[in-house]
Amino acid sequence: MVSLIDQRMTGRVTGIEVPLGRYAQIFAFRNGLLTHWKCYANQRDALEAVGLSE
Repeated sequence: MVSLIDQRMTGRVTGIEVPLGRYAQIFAFRNGLLTHWKCYANQRDALEAVGLSE
């Protein structure tokens, strides 16, 4: 499973939005249990790691 993330935060008081960037995570499961997890700094590398492209 690949999760593509575009994370941002919004200040509670100011309402200012702060972009934290795009990254990705890869998860592997076996028998319903998580067996592998890896975080990638950019989405392209994660997609390539699982044989996909943007």
